[in-house]
Amino acid sequence: MVTAALVFLSVISAVALLRAERLGYRQLVYVAKPLTMVSIGLIAVFAWPTVSSEYQRLILIGLGLSLVGDVALMLPRDRFLGGLGAFLLAHVAYTAAFLGRLEAIPALPFLPFAIAGLFVIRLLWRHLDGLRWPVVVYATAIALMAGSAWAVAMTLGTTSAWLGAIGASLFVLSDTVLGFNRFVGQISNSEWLVLGTYFPAQILIAMSVLA
Repeated sequence: MVTAALVFLSVISAVALLRAERLGYRQLVYVAKPLTMVSIGLIAVFAWPTVSSEYQRLILIGLGLSLVGDVALMLPRDRFLGGLGAFLLAHVAYTAAFLGRLEAIPALPFLPFAIAGLFVIRLLWRHLDGLRWPVVVYATAIALMAGSAWAVAMTLGTTSAWLGAIGASLFVLSDTVLGFNRFVGQISNSEWLVLGTYFPAQILIAMSVLA
């Protein structure tokens, strides 16, 4: 019941944020974006029973770092490198959480994300200027995170594991669109596509704490 209520609150807050972005209500954006992530974090806080206390702790660290990244990227003076660094550390935390569930790590689930990451970097490369290597490091981190989530899902096959894998995949999609939007050119309705995949991704990752 608590989880359902928090998911509902997260969705309502995310919809309000999308509407505020569309209408240009910046003050509402500054409230709704952090509120959405806090609501998502509470899903993981109140999850019971949990996969494990260690898994819960690492997911919460990832969600907290994502909140820091969100704030950095929404401020009037965009702190892109700060936001990128926060999300990079969030992916490290998520990867540690996912891999902590495995005794052996299969290589196959990482291959599609490695190929996709190389393809995206190739397309973005000439547009990145001085940010080439930070973006490469970030792309590597998110590919490892998504591959780790799918390794867990394919090995364990539990509902929790699949929630994490789907969430990780949506995160990759969100960041891919964000990357093209930022470095190549403005994509029509990109904010809806970025946030419309980003928040469901975080909700599913938070819900993966539930055993």
